[in-house]
Amino acid sequence: MDQASRLRELVSGRRPSTPLRVIAVTSGKGGVGKTNASANLAVLAAREGQRVLVVDADLGLANVEIVYGIHPHYNVGHLLEGAVSAEAVLAAGPHGIAVLSANSGTQSLTRLDDPQKLRLITSLDALEDRYDLVLIDTGAGIGDNVVFFASAAQEVLLVVSPEPTALTTTSGFVVTLPLDRGQLSITSILSATE
Repeated sequence: MDQASRLRELVSGRRPSTPLRVIAVTSGKGGVGKTNASANLAVLAAREGQRVLVVDADLGLANVEIVYGIHPHYNVGHLLEGAVSAEAVLAAGPHGIAVLSANSGTQSLTRLDDPQKLRLITSLDALEDRYDLVLIDTGAGIGDNVVFFASAAQEVLLVVSPEPTALTTTSGFVVTLPLDRGQLSITSILSATE
């Protein structure tokens, strides 16, 4: 089975009676291709007829917008300030994909406090019925935001490159997850980035 076959399996269609599927795409190390994996999984799922939301959860260094070539008017910072709704933050990506944009260069968003986390989750809950699949493109590492977003998902897709630092940081990431909360599924894919 090739890697593309495994990715197609990961985004296999949600049936109307099945619950929303939430996958956090993350890595212990930056630069391994996590945003490209998120963006491509979203396109693959959308082409299969799924309604897809990509949440750019690298809140201080937005990348999904760059990969998709879109220029959102609002970002999650505006949502957390209460200036706009989650609906207003959504930007149109390719193939009907909705993107909840992050912001670049805003350090204050890199460590959400508990009220901000609650506001964000509550805002996303209001959108739940509109999507079959939510892909959360996290930042890299084991920071509070990364662990928060990965823990909020039902599944975690770890993107790893075959270099010693990436392998070591990935194992470090796994031990930070609260694995005692039930049905968290962890899958990994090997990235060929150089």
